[in-house]
Order: sequence, then C-alpha cells, then structure tokens
Amino acid sequence: PGPPSRSNLSAADLSHSGLLAFASGSSVSLVDSHSLQLISTVSLPSLVSSPTCTVTSVRWAPVPFRRDPFYCDLLIAVGDHLGRIALLDFRLRSV
Repeated sequence: PGPPSRSNLSAADLSHSGLLAFASGSSVSLVDSHSLQLISTVSLPSLVSSPTCTVTSVRWAPVPFRRDPFYCDLLIAVGDHLGRIALLDFRLRSV
C-alpha cells in the first residue's frame, strides 16, 4: 500500500485486541500494533465514473455479529470521499 495522504483525513481506528486499521489512498491496511507487522491490505473497488476513490473513514465493528468473538476484530466499516460505505471483512479479504 502507499502511504496515507492528506485526502485520507487521518482515517484510522484501533481494535480492542490491538489491530490498527488505517487508510492509505484507496486501500485499508491492517497492522498488528504489538508486533508492528502488516497483516493485510484490501483495496476498495473503483467506479467507472471515478477511477480513484479515497478512503476517508475507518471504524471497527462495535459488537460481535457472530458467536466467534474474533470475527468482530476483522470487520471494518469504511467510507470514501464519494459517500460510499462498505464493510470490509479481513478474514475473507473482501468488500
């Protein structure tokens, strides 16, 4: 992933277990804050009318949606400069 830029508006969030999600251009990167290792990066799909999107907001899911307590640590709500909102599932590495 590229470095975060001003257009990412400091979009970042830290989970209960110490996973840091941060915006870098049109992608969201996931870092273990304890070991500082990059775990994964997922890019938001771009639109034909706007080939580049910029992530402007990142928030972890507030409560577990399933019985697996680790599941909520890998589900992130993401917003972009076009007003789109997406849920990223880092277990599946998909939007």
